[in-house]
Amino acid sequence: MGVFDAIGNFYTMKDDFENAHHYFDKSLEPVKKYNVLIFFNTYTYLANLEEKKGNRQKALVYYHKSLANIKKVGDRNATRRRYKYLADHYRSYNWEMTSLKNMS
Repeated sequence: MGVFDAIGNFYTMKDDFENAHHYFDKSLEPVKKYNVLIFFNTYTYLANLEEKKGNRQKALVYYHKSLANIKKVGDRNATRRRYKYLADHYRSYNWEMTSLKNMS
């Protein structure tokens, strides 16, 4: 999973979203096939990808999936980090919405 995540992140940084998504999907294949329990990083990377594409709602879905997996496996440090990502996401989104309202 880690190698596919790394390749997906590389493509995300290059704005090659199609290839990035392909490799994140490849990263999730063992989760389904072998019932792998820990996969929250891949969902976080998918959230980052969708956020970079401007799909804030889809990014939010992936952040919540990541958080749900973290809680299931009991990683307290990762839980704190994902709540921070969610807070940053909401803060950024609310800032943009506020800016748009002030412009009209």
